Amino acid sequence: MTGFMEDRDWIRQPTWALSHYSIHDNETELAMLAGVDIGKGFMLYNDFRLRVFLSYNTMYYSFIARGGTFLYPELDGGHFHDSSREKVVTYRQFWQILSPGVSFSGAFNRYFGIELFFKATPVIMASSFDEHLSRSLQIINDPMYYGLYLEPGLVFSLTPPASPVLLSFSLNYRNISGTRGSSRYRYPDSSNTYRSVGGAGFSAFDIGLSVRFRT
Repeated sequence: MTGFMEDRDWIRQPTWALSHYSIHDNETELAMLAGVDIGKGFMLYNDFRLRVFLSYNTMYYSFIARGGTFLYPELDGGHFHDSSREKVVTYRQFWQILSPGVSFSGAFNRYFGIELFFKATPVIMASSFDEHLSRSLQIINDPMYYGLYLEPGLVFSLTPPASPVLLSFSLNYRNISGTRGSSRYRYPDSSNTYRSVGGAGFSAFDIGLSVRFRT
């Protein structure tokens, strides 16, 4: 288990009122992240540098929800708890982000170095596929645009004396909010599209440790 999945839907009148809510044990089936930066650095003072860059990042996630507690209208089963480990929801999400960024890096001496960076942009495209197996319902949000992406972070490096090893510790936070688009609700015998009601968000801390060997 990798946490919990909460699911909320607004598919009854009035559409501003929450109609379906459920919470489940979550499993992360697949997570893939990739990115590339293109930029230019400028020397400020001694070994301290300022760099401006353009960054392109993609993220793909696939989740599975099992069992859980359901707060549904009576038409869809009412309120109940499922204690089994049956798969009830699958959820896939894909992000593309184009953002400018700035970083400041420097070496305090020949052993310690640090880099601070920050990225922000409204240029976001996302899509998601949400399948409710018990309700025979698929919710497709493709595409969703814009919003706000923020990513601050730091990298701390250490080179032990008389050692070919370079140790790096990284910490960064990613947050995406406000992404919106149309939603298609697809049942086995019908399909409806609701304009500008779909949305997606993302929030995560990343912690990394790397070891490199110099020759």
